[in-house]
Amino acid sequence: MITVASMITISRIALTPVVVYFLLQHRWAMATIIFLVAAATDLVDGYVARAWGQQSRLGQLLDPIADKCLLMSTMFTLLSIIVVQPWHRAAVIFLLIKESTLLVGGAILISKWRYFIEPSRLSRAASLGEIVLIFTVLGSLTVYGFVFPEIVCVLLLINVTLSVWLLARYGMHLCCKRWN
Repeated sequence: MITVASMITISRIALTPVVVYFLLQHRWAMATIIFLVAAATDLVDGYVARAWGQQSRLGQLLDPIADKCLLMSTMFTLLSIIVVQPWHRAAVIFLLIKESTLLVGGAILISKWRYFIEPSRLSRAASLGEIVLIFTVLGSLTVYGFVFPEIVCVLLLINVTLSVWLLARYGMHLCCKRWN
């Protein structure tokens, strides 16, 4: 059964190509607004699921897919259309690889071992960091028409640090798990 919370999550997936479309058109303000609306659905779907007792297995599966879909698509599109310094490019590619690894790894854990790793505060902080990074880039493009490399540098360092910590934590979690 699809709940209201799951429909909100699905709307995040549906808004992703709209964000990408506006990015490709260099319509920064529209991309920023729609990205923020899509990112806000991550908070709303979780709240609705808990408040209305609509927590479901489908919601648990869709939520990380929707997050990865929005964040990866937006980061990849921005990386392909704006000029960035080489190490910025490497950092964003690392973030994309981390997101892909978590998505594929999670799918394997669920399908092969029926094992689901609950989102942690660290994983939420990492997602929030990526949202702040993307919003900062989009906001800079909207207001100024360019990106401030110094701000992007700091945000990328924060995001890479959180991501390395998150990957290490997941690795430790999986190493300590006894597989049947």
